[in-house]
Amino acid sequence: MRRLALAGLLLVAAAVAPAAQVQSKRRELGRIQKELEKTKSELDGLRKQELGLSRDLHKLDSHQTETHRKIASIRKNISQAEGKKAELKNRIGSLNLASGFWTSVLTCELRDHFFSRASSHDFWGARELWAEAFRRAAMLEKARIIAGLRGFRLKTEAAEVAARRKSQELMDKSRKAQAEERSVQEQYRLKQAAVTETRERVAAAERRAKELEESRLALAQLLDRLGQARRYNREAGP
Repeated sequence: MRRLALAGLLLVAAAVAPAAQVQSKRRELGRIQKELEKTKSELDGLRKQELGLSRDLHKLDSHQTETHRKIASIRKNISQAEGKKAELKNRIGSLNLASGFWTSVLTCELRDHFFSRASSHDFWGARELWAEAFRRAAMLEKARIIAGLRGFRLKTEAAEVAARRKSQELMDKSRKAQAEERSVQEQYRLKQAAVTETRERVAAAERRAKELEESRLALAQLLDRLGQARRYNREAGP
């Protein structure tokens, strides 16, 4: 409705428009065209910027997902390492108890054997020889058991140290991954804000381009009508 009213006023003014006014409108049209071209160029740049930011945002989103999976995997490995460390620690405790028990038993047998030898006479019968051989074999077997337990305990202690070291390494990795995740989240937040701001600028540039295009068309139509009116006046003149 507003355009129709404006067009009507322009038609009335067209018949009496002086040449200076026509030139002024042409300059105005040129200015609007230049501003429109500039606005369209800025709009193209902003759209490219928005597209680039959106791609960066998508990459950061994928990075966030990957970092989250990495942290979850590390935490699972930490849990397994801690479980293995606790198991090995309990095993070491059991081996110490077993080794202590057999060492105590062997110590008592050695002490008894020493006293029995000290109080025995020089004559050895078949029964005494057999008992001595059996006793020595039993003590040797206990010594082998103790040596085996000691060796197994040493291996278990080494495995427990390795498990503790691995657990610490995994915790260090977890801290680094969490720091990386926080950094990516901050980058994502900033990039998202930049995308929102750019989209607002794109919308504003689109509105401005539309307004300039409407003004350009209106001025072009006005100049066309002014030209027609001037030709009509010249043809109708004396």
